[in-house]
Amino acid sequence: MSYQILACHGGETSRDSTLAVLKSNVSSYCDEVVSMDVPSTLKFGTFDSLIKLMDELAKTDANVESILRRIERQMAELGSPDYQILVRQKTVSVEAYVRSFMWDDTKFPRNRYLADNLQTMTSTVARLDEDIKTKTFQYQDVKTSLTNMTKMKGPGTSLTSVDLVDILTPAVVTDGDFVNKEHLYTVLVIVPKQNEADFLKTYEKCDPCVVPRSAKQFKRLVNGTLGPIDDKDGNTLWRVICFKNSVDALRRGLRECKCSVREFNYDPMASKNQAAEMAKTDSELKKKEQELKRICGCAFSDCFVTWMHLKAVRCFVESVLRYGVPANFHSFLVHVPKAANQKPLKGVLADTVFKNSTLFGQSYIADAKGAEGEEEYYPYVCLPFSALQEKAA
Repeated sequence: MSYQILACHGGETSRDSTLAVLKSNVSSYCDEVVSMDVPSTLKFGTFDSLIKLMDELAKTDANVESILRRIERQMAELGSPDYQILVRQKTVSVEAYVRSFMWDDTKFPRNRYLADNLQTMTSTVARLDEDIKTKTFQYQDVKTSLTNMTKMKGPGTSLTSVDLVDILTPAVVTDGDFVNKEHLYTVLVIVPKQNEADFLKTYEKCDPCVVPRSAKQFKRLVNGTLGPIDDKDGNTLWRVICFKNSVDALRRGLRECKCSVREFNYDPMASKNQAAEMAKTDSELKKKEQELKRICGCAFSDCFVTWMHLKAVRCFVESVLRYGVPANFHSFLVHVPKAANQKPLKGVLADTVFKNSTLFGQSYIADAKGAEGEEEYYPYVCLPFSALQEKAA
């Protein structure tokens, strides 16, 4: 949604007459041209303060837009963003709000100095930004916790790194599979399928304190068939019982047949407790997500409203500096649907609509040709902006 805020000197011409001339000349490039409610009675003090304020407004405008875009991206990441503006207890679309913009004296009284209103705008957006950052951090923290709980589960994981709590459940482990006494200890062995025969020949010889014939392969029921527990690399899971002081010797001895040893303390309640903790974390994540969506929606609305008022202030300041006091200017909003229309639109505005000095203040312009490297100068105030971030093609 590409827009331009335009302003010209009022002269002796009414706003409606100016609007009619504008519409008749730019209808080929703009799908809508409307008057914009920029108050001409805003308080600013001296011209020096106005010149100083102009630079500050441009910087604040860029900062507010960057925060607004960040909120947009956050809403998009949360899925199906619904960009809405709350104005006068009614919810309207961004497009509707922009095209029917009206100055809000409740938020930014026009009888208050511009510098004070600007300070209110800056502090409002900074507070919104901080609130979003806080809620985003809380959401990401819970999301990371849930990710850490689930990343070592499911297909595609390896027995050397998978969370064994989900694998060695009471449905798989039988009484006596795990022995953990004063001296005896049960270790798990990850065995490549092609090396199972070598493993069975080797493990008892690794240390005298390895219990003979204690190797057992863990199996589970899949689609009614009992089969070995394996992983994506073709490894299977076994247990071996040995003395606690012989674990290191067993680990070294099994390296020759490319087997690895994992120590694991079996708890029949662990899988149930972990599932409950995951369910709790998942519920907390959904709660945090809803909170973040809600605050993003509110922050987007408030930030956008502030941004549009900031645009209106910039239009006022540039018009006063350009055309003098008392403020006498007409402001408009045009919607340019295609990027290709921008260049010819500029030409029509500069060479036709605002060219005649008897129309809208051409006589107030000195040399429209700026020095090399300076910002391009037009015989009218022009503030282009995109209401929403342009989507990548």
